[in-house]
Amino acid sequence: MSRQFNQQQLAAIEAKGSNILVSASAGSGKTTVLIERIIRHVLSDYASLDQLLVVTFTEMAANEMKERLEMALKQQINHSKDPELKRNLMRQLSILPEAHIRTLHSFCLTVIQQFFYLDDIDPEFTLLTDATQIELLKEEAWEALLELIIDDSPSIKVSSDEYLTLLRSFSKGRNDDRLYQMINQLCEFARSNPDPLGWMENISHPDHFLLDFSTPFYQRSLIEYSMQLIKEAKHQWQLALQLTESLSEATLEKYATFIQEDAHIAESLIQYFENNQYEEAINLIHQHSWKRWASYRRDDEDKEIIQLAKKYRDQAVQRIKELTNFFPYSYSQMQTHLEGSQVIVNSLSHLAIGFYYQFQRLKRQNKLIDYNDLEHITLQLLAPMDPKTRERQPSIAAHFYQNQFKEVMVDEYQDINELQGLILHYLSHETKSTGNLFMVGDVKQSIYGFRMADPSLFLSKYERYQTSTDQQLIILDTNYRSRDNVLGYTNDVFERIMDKNLGEMIYAEAESLKTGFPYFIEQQADSDYNAEFLLFNKDTMMESNEDLEREFDTSREAEAHLIAQKIRYLIDSNQQIYDKSNGGFYRKIEYNDIVILSSTKNSFLTLQRIFDQYEIPLLSQKIESYFQRQEIQLMLALLKIIDNPHQDIPLVAILRSYFVGLSDEQLSLIRIYSQTTSYFQAVLAYANAEDTTTIDQALQAKLQRFLSQLRHWQRLSDEISLSELIWQIYMETDFLSYNAGLSNGLQRTSNLHGLYQRASDFESHHFRGIFGFIRYIEKVIDRDKDLQEPILLDHGQNYVRMMTVHASKGLEFPIVFLMNTGQKMNLKELRETMVLSKEHGIGIDYIDNEHHLKYPTIHKEAIKKIRERQLKSEEMRKLYVALTRAEQKIYIVGTIASQNKWEEMQQLLLDLDDQSKTIPLMHRLKASSWLDWLQQALYYRSLNSSNAVHIYTMDQLISKMVDENNVPQDNLMQYYQKNFALTAHETPDDTLLDSMLFQYSFPLSTKTASYQSVSELKRLFEEPLIDKANYLTANPTTLNLSEIESELAGIRYTQGTFNEPKLIQSNKNQSLTPTEKGTLIHYLMQSLSYQSFSDIEITHYSTELVRQVQLLSQTIDSKFSLIDLEILNKIISYLTSELGQFIIQHYDKVKVEQAFSMTIPASKLYLSSKDQEDTLKYHPEDQILIHGVIDAYLIVEQRVILLDYKTNRYQAYSNQSKKEQIKHLSNTYRLQLSLYAHALSLVHSIDVTEVYLVLIDFEEVVPLTDLYQF
Repeated sequence: MSRQFNQQQLAAIEAKGSNILVSASAGSGKTTVLIERIIRHVLSDYASLDQLLVVTFTEMAANEMKERLEMALKQQINHSKDPELKRNLMRQLSILPEAHIRTLHSFCLTVIQQFFYLDDIDPEFTLLTDATQIELLKEEAWEALLELIIDDSPSIKVSSDEYLTLLRSFSKGRNDDRLYQMINQLCEFARSNPDPLGWMENISHPDHFLLDFSTPFYQRSLIEYSMQLIKEAKHQWQLALQLTESLSEATLEKYATFIQEDAHIAESLIQYFENNQYEEAINLIHQHSWKRWASYRRDDEDKEIIQLAKKYRDQAVQRIKELTNFFPYSYSQMQTHLEGSQVIVNSLSHLAIGFYYQFQRLKRQNKLIDYNDLEHITLQLLAPMDPKTRERQPSIAAHFYQNQFKEVMVDEYQDINELQGLILHYLSHETKSTGNLFMVGDVKQSIYGFRMADPSLFLSKYERYQTSTDQQLIILDTNYRSRDNVLGYTNDVFERIMDKNLGEMIYAEAESLKTGFPYFIEQQADSDYNAEFLLFNKDTMMESNEDLEREFDTSREAEAHLIAQKIRYLIDSNQQIYDKSNGGFYRKIEYNDIVILSSTKNSFLTLQRIFDQYEIPLLSQKIESYFQRQEIQLMLALLKIIDNPHQDIPLVAILRSYFVGLSDEQLSLIRIYSQTTSYFQAVLAYANAEDTTTIDQALQAKLQRFLSQLRHWQRLSDEISLSELIWQIYMETDFLSYNAGLSNGLQRTSNLHGLYQRASDFESHHFRGIFGFIRYIEKVIDRDKDLQEPILLDHGQNYVRMMTVHASKGLEFPIVFLMNTGQKMNLKELRETMVLSKEHGIGIDYIDNEHHLKYPTIHKEAIKKIRERQLKSEEMRKLYVALTRAEQKIYIVGTIASQNKWEEMQQLLLDLDDQSKTIPLMHRLKASSWLDWLQQALYYRSLNSSNAVHIYTMDQLISKMVDENNVPQDNLMQYYQKNFALTAHETPDDTLLDSMLFQYSFPLSTKTASYQSVSELKRLFEEPLIDKANYLTANPTTLNLSEIESELAGIRYTQGTFNEPKLIQSNKNQSLTPTEKGTLIHYLMQSLSYQSFSDIEITHYSTELVRQVQLLSQTIDSKFSLIDLEILNKIISYLTSELGQFIIQHYDKVKVEQAFSMTIPASKLYLSSKDQEDTLKYHPEDQILIHGVIDAYLIVEQRVILLDYKTNRYQAYSNQSKKEQIKHLSNTYRLQLSLYAHALSLVHSIDVTEVYLVLIDFEEVVPLTDLYQF
């Protein structure tokens, strides 16, 4: 074929005669290689399509592979001049539809249908695919098991007493739901094992309950991690000791000896662990008493060194104390708890086995099998297990397929489990010298642990094949998808965070991604395509800022605004990307070039709502609940009352709905008529009332018709199937036609057809009746496993897409926003009562029912540490999948707790002196989010500093926000066409058009409130897009809506703020939020008694200020006592400044908290440029009422001095200097202070001569000049 393959790809295409593992990194063309390998097998007569088994992970992948094979075969036929070859290719094309290119489950079904007789399987079985129907069957199995336990059946190894013990141990309240869930979880986990019964029997084996820390299990889980903690503590003590060397001699002896005594603990623990003296080590951890750090004088010249040494010492002690999480009790106690838990595990094992047998019995009885059965039955048919030896030997079925298939190809091999691996083993010649198993995958993309995928199967072969002479390992590492910027960043990240300890694979040169797309290779590095971090500083969400009137409910909303604003910029500024199609060219970015990825669907609704505000078209995976749709809710309510009309809520819903059509008043009349009965009895009484003078006869007639129809449906429910009943209701009530006439009618009718089909499927699996169906639906809702409603979409839409990382696997997109990176990883499994491990069984707490106490066992703690690494390794691989979806640009979007914490971690990483290329394991294990790992990779050894990091505050986001309530009148016509034209007329009539196109002479007057606060005007004036409110003019029928909205974004007036009630606030922990701190400081500055400072020396200012704060704490609010000394010192810095001393000297002239209101002509406030058209001006008589509060001012002789206190924080580690930050704040508050000065001059008929910003946290008094004039 014409396509050029690189050397590695050719090796994967042409290699034969052995088992072959192809490790294909993201974008390396593995599907293309698979297709080419199949085509070449056919062309060379090595194998016909019916002699190949190709196993894919999904049906979609199988269909795509068949389509691409069909195209390749047709291309070969068209180009071939050899008649014999042409006939062969035509034959291959004819057998392609029936070729074994399918999912493993699909092939298992074929095996069972062909060889069912080998294991006495009923050939008329039905495949049960609905998870909720399976759940109902399991509940039936559980009930059957409990009956056997109560009857003390000899077939069950669990006595009623043992069951009651388990019930007391694990269930809450009066039901056994929690115990059932544990047994169900245990069984499901076991069923991924080739021998589920054997695994469940083995979990109670005595070996699991021996406390021997020298075994590989404990060494790999607890001891290795403990040693890491101890060595880290030792390093901290060494740092502390190094610091003490610079202390004076007297101080040195005091602290060095202290630290050396502590450090000796680490040495002793290391020695104990290395010599297997675990009991001694654990006793030392629990019995050692840490001495209190020696105090020091505040004027001690070595104070800073002592404080830093103490910090290192405290960190070291904390590391040692962490060991108690793994060894919570003494050695003897842990052994006792472990032995006691064996009894519980033994009972759980027997109960799970009994449940397994009952579940299997019910399925056989009803001729049902589920997906898991497909695999187990297939394995049993291919290699039946000897019940005595529990060993397997290949059957005639296995030999049949081994002879039929010349090659077995497996796509996505990293995602198979042990059971599936065994099936492939018996289908292929894996154990023969001339193996024929061809496996393709990428263990770095193994992200299906929740489906029991086992990446260790891939990894074991990956390591074994590297040195094997009988098998081949081929690595595809050339990426044909992405720019070098994306690949380089991905490599930088994973070289630093992924290894065998975490990630389960060494990310070295062989696995790193190499740029393969020719154009991207030729291009010089362009920093515009570097990875970019868009981070929201959560600390500013509630930061003290009196100008902040709009806050986000969640950081998720803030991230959505960040993304929306960046997308608007990319689209509106005509940014370009390279288009690979048609020979390649640069073009403008479109919405459909952009994809937003998230680890979960939790953000989808938030994003949809906020993107609507920015008018960004967004398409996401379906997240709305099918059963929450109104038409479905009504049908379910109707079915409920057909089954049992004595249910008030569904009954009233039907009476109020389309089916009956009663009003609220009529519903009230029914209840008034019969007040003490159920509502259905009240309906009967009203319908059968004989005294017609006391009732509404029209209402009575409606109820009589409804009751007649209800009785008719109840009779039908006994005579016909449920699905037929539903369809009969549709026909008799015209419910389908009614819904078709509503908005979104096509979707509504599709939903109703879906309900009918669901009822039909329910009955086809041996379930019956309305009650059973309703119970089934309730289970679906409770399990939160809702049905996907049928999706009706137009093709060719230009929209931003949003999907989960799992849904994006295998896809690629020009621009990717990866959001929610600061969200905590899902480690919920580690907090469960029971933790499961394939190798080590079950980890569970020891329950002392006599004393009602629960103790975590050491066995559970060890399994938790192993599972933590496995879960975090999978999270790391999900991150790899996310980053490798991007072709040209990746944006990392997340939320950080505060900029200070980000910068502290940045400094810690920069200071690490570890010489390894990989970040120390302890740091990586402590990461709680993807963003933690990304930050570690960004700053570790300063090797990745070229990627831009932007940290946004709340103010910065708000200044760019598009107001969701602002619908410009200029665009009413566009809004009409968008929202009403389809339901009204295709073209509005001329009169309507004329009225809609009418242009008021002073449109800005209609868009600005007549009342504005100074804070709102400040934000308006600082917006970059509408500086001084100069709006561009355009024809309203052609002007782009987004352009207008972005220009009018700032013109808003007051919005409500909903602060927490003080009662709630006072019950919170005693620490100040940024908002509280800012409020208290402002009140303190307002309340300062300057006179008290006028009579004392500056050296006594601190004492006086503390006295005033204590007084406020006693008389106003106790929280004043929480203001820290650092803030008070900064206030003293202001008081000792030149301005502060002048104010103290003239304390009797100071006026504080002076409120004002004034009017200003709109034309002066919102300055219009001279060349604007008259249509965009304000009416000359328009006035704006402005309200504000001046912090302080004083008039001394000819000097009029205006002050404003600001509590904005000084960002010491910002990329802006202190001078630049002050300049930014000066510009931010210039309008506010200009208005204050204008108001003050109006009141006193004298010009303000001096205006100052008092920046408390900056310790600066900043004079403001160039004020606006009004």
